[in-house]
Amino acid sequence: AYSMKLLSLLRADELDAITLTSSETVKILSEIIDLAASTGAISKNSLLKNTKLIVIGPQTARSCFDLLGRVDFEAEDHSIEGILAELK
Repeated sequence: AYSMKLLSLLRADELDAITLTSSETVKILSEIIDLAASTGAISKNSLLKNTKLIVIGPQTARSCFDLLGRVDFEAEDHSIEGILAELK
């Protein structure tokens, strides 16, 4: 149910940012987007084109770059507080 809501928000271009706190959350996001893109109705890049990808640290950044092709911000302070600082 949450994955369908996420896809709905991405398709409607209603998300400014997605915060990713582990490689596992990157993997799950990638799987959800790949599933939506597999229908051919929408591309992986178009779903994320206006949504910033904010990661907690370097390992998550590597996973994000490998699976989603980019990282928009990496928290300087590798914590939830660091991510919140990036959102301000």
